[in-house]
Amino acid sequence: MNKQAREEILKRLDKAFPALPISMDFDVHPLDGWTTYEDRDAFARNVAHKTWSELPDDLVKAHPDVLFHLPGATFRAVLPAYLRFIASDDVYNEVPFSVANMLTRTDDGIFEQRVSPLAPAQLRIVARIVELSLTREPMEDVMQQAYDSYWRDYLDNHEDKK
Repeated sequence: MNKQAREEILKRLDKAFPALPISMDFDVHPLDGWTTYEDRDAFARNVAHKTWSELPDDLVKAHPDVLFHLPGATFRAVLPAYLRFIASDDVYNEVPFSVANMLTRTDDGIFEQRVSPLAPAQLRIVARIVELSLTREPMEDVMQQAYDSYWRDYLDNHEDKK
């Protein structure tokens, strides 16, 4: 992805996802993934009451797999920081793999639970970032799985593909 395309994607990401304070106050059930996340206290301390746009890339890199453990609303609140990280630069770490896995539709219903509340503009920018990542090493294979599982059909069935 060239610099101009990256800047456009980042501008659309900022526009699609409002910068709202992230709440780390949610009901935790013993079987929730959050209870098994070893770095939950550090993550919560660094994220609570900030907006996704205030989350530094170092925090994203330090918590590449946190998306697996977050409940739906908190997942949606921090997802843009992870998408920004992927779209901003060529990344060679765990983050794109974790994000791709969370954006891959599976039969367990978790994908729908997390993604279906997103607004159309948010879904479009997620789909575009997944699509643009298809040719970027080393994430092309995992992004292809995500793309094939849902995002290709989403883009095909929505007029505005910009």
